[in-house]
Amino acid sequence: MASGLKHRCLTRDRIEERSFCYHLRVRRGYLKLAKAEPKRIKIVKVHDHKLKTQEKIRKLIENVI
Repeated sequence: MASGLKHRCLTRDRIEERSFCYHLRVRRGYLKLAKAEPKRIKIVKVHDHKLKTQEKIRKLIENVI
């Protein structure tokens, strides 16, 4: 997660300015929701290559549509 926030170091909005602990709490909350509602909320593992991550997201969306 820290590496995901790192890429935004040049232009950060008010949410990105919040502490790392804040982002951990938000992530834990989403993971808890995803566990409670796996049909509604999906977790996508981020790959080093952006196109791989985009492809995984597209496949998840195609399964819903």
